Amino acid sequence: SQVGDDTALAPTVGVMYGDAGRTQGRWFERMRLGVVYRRGPSFSYTTQGEGVPAIAGLRFRVPHTLAAGASLRFSRPLTVAAEVTRIGYSRLVEDFITDQARADGRANDFSISDGTEFHFGAQYALLQLKGRPRLRAGAWFDPDHSVKFTPRQASTSAFARVFDERLATALSRGGNQVHVTGGLGLTLHPRVEFNA
Repeated sequence: SQVGDDTALAPTVGVMYGDAGRTQGRWFERMRLGVVYRRGPSFSYTTQGEGVPAIAGLRFRVPHTLAAGASLRFSRPLTVAAEVTRIGYSRLVEDFITDQARADGRANDFSISDGTEFHFGAQYALLQLKGRPRLRAGAWFDPDHSVKFTPRQASTSAFARVFDERLATALSRGGNQVHVTGGLGLTLHPRVEFNA
């Protein structure tokens, strides 16, 4: 079991350039660009296993994230956006994942890859209707970031073979996924909006 209670900071910095409200002019004058970096915090925890003494001071490392994106207002009602996000999932390996295999001496058989997500979205505003409804749709590519189990050496005992078979069945079955989403925005008052 792994138990922890900790607090940490997750600093985020970003920059944005462009005029989101501009609807006239050349295409690059109607574009907005942005970059953001979030440093993943780390949290302390203690682990205890059957027949294994408690180990304190281990770290659960939340992945770092770096993203760059752009939006372009094609016309007053239509805006499209795209973003590329790099996520450092491999930070989870040290301690959190390897700790769970430490007692069996198999920590090096586990891995998790960093991933790059691609996000796309569009918004179309029905400006002539009451509430100025904005219809939104999007999709994003979610790369496989499941924990992988790859034995580095041949199993020499029945226990080790069962261990390999159990983990090969339970892990390493992840895959890339594509997600879709939709939304609606309404302006109920100049200072009140509803978005879902």
